[in-house]
Amino acid sequence: MDFVKKLVPESKKLRFLAALCMIVWAAFVGMLFFVGIFPPLLSLLASVILLAALVGILKLLADCKDNHVKGKVGIVLAVFLIFVLATGINYLYSTYSLFNNISDNKQVETYHVIVLRGSGYNNLDDIEGKNVYTMDFQGEALKEAKKLLRKEVNVLYEVGGDYLETGNKLIDSKGKTHKEILFISNSYYSILCEEIEDFKWKTKAIHTLTVDVGKIDTTKAVNVTEDAFNIYVSGIDAYGSIGTVSRSDVNMIISVNPQTKEILLTSIPRDMYLTLHSFGKKDKLTHSGIYGINETVNTVEDWLDIDLNYYVRVNFTTLIGVVDAIGGIDVESERAFKSSVSQYSYVKGTNHLSGEAALYFARERKSLGGDSERIKNQQRVVKAVIDKVASPAILTKYTKILKSVQSKIQTSFTNEDITSFLQMYLGDLSNWTINSITIEGTESSGPTYSMGSNRQLYIVIPDEESVKAAQKSINGVINR
Repeated sequence: MDFVKKLVPESKKLRFLAALCMIVWAAFVGMLFFVGIFPPLLSLLASVILLAALVGILKLLADCKDNHVKGKVGIVLAVFLIFVLATGINYLYSTYSLFNNISDNKQVETYHVIVLRGSGYNNLDDIEGKNVYTMDFQGEALKEAKKLLRKEVNVLYEVGGDYLETGNKLIDSKGKTHKEILFISNSYYSILCEEIEDFKWKTKAIHTLTVDVGKIDTTKAVNVTEDAFNIYVSGIDAYGSIGTVSRSDVNMIISVNPQTKEILLTSIPRDMYLTLHSFGKKDKLTHSGIYGINETVNTVEDWLDIDLNYYVRVNFTTLIGVVDAIGGIDVESERAFKSSVSQYSYVKGTNHLSGEAALYFARERKSLGGDSERIKNQQRVVKAVIDKVASPAILTKYTKILKSVQSKIQTSFTNEDITSFLQMYLGDLSNWTINSITIEGTESSGPTYSMGSNRQLYIVIPDEESVKAAQKSINGVINR
């Protein structure tokens, strides 16, 4: 009891400062154990060391009356301790908040009412009683979207055919007295912007609504600190909300073995021609994302005969935000080229890239002559981000990184999975081996389920030897 009394300063101001130190210390320790990303022994050791520092500072503050020098040192150290612990609390809270956000598996599908620019249609009131074209694919999400639109405006629905026929009905109505109206998903709208020249600039959306298509459940959970597992990474072809159903533009399997400290990155061309799990029809892998991440995961599992335990979805804004938050990345390019859809150019050798420049580097295909080099560039960007994030200098940008990816990552990992893996990783800090491979194929053309049998699209026929080699490599990491 006498020892405690010796730690209480006489001055009211110093007592307030001492009390603030104790409150912030208690809050930090509580948050440290609550978030649980560090091994328990390490958290306990940090708590004890900080407690010893706190006691020493309180002793200096209590001695202020007899020794002004000690008092001044105590004040400086007290302010410094409060700053450090408050920063730590901010880091821990940001981490906890991120884990909660990215584990939200909600999926939504966005639909637009599309009209011609200059048509005279500017809002929903203008299309009251009009005919509205939809595609002939009448999925449950579209049925729900049609109901929601009808609650806002009385329209008559008419099937316009496949996506291209429906889009052309709108374009062909230019100059006519009767102007057509489309009601179409964001995924198909993006495809029309690519397939029909100047479709994006000739049309506009006068209304947008979203349909909740439910939670995604494809998880085959394991003990991530002991058992090997596969993660499916899907880079969706969309900006904005990560829950939006969209094409799977980047497709990668990350195989992780926590026992052998091995990571294998297996890239799959977006145009790989596969049998869709739910429909039994051939389509491009990228189009599987139109039906949700569950369709993509199940389709790849069928094809490679492996379990994909977890998935991670990211969109374009994720990459831009992360790269900008870490101050850019250095990426090696095997050739000089210019982006075909932006102002960026890249040199042979090292390129220091901003977030937007990194996005266009990873997405470029035309200037590289196909998907093969683009996939390598995607792997180079991923590796460059990992290298930058793994450096000690990243600590000063930690909260900025977390804020940049808030609501831009979606995963089937639970909070417990993430914290357990981080505890294991931080408690070991062993060097991990990272290798990468790509499943190859032959360029061809063929019909696709999502785009209709009358359209011949660019596809990649899987090379069976490459597929078998990938299966062997993945199983080698998982079963080692």
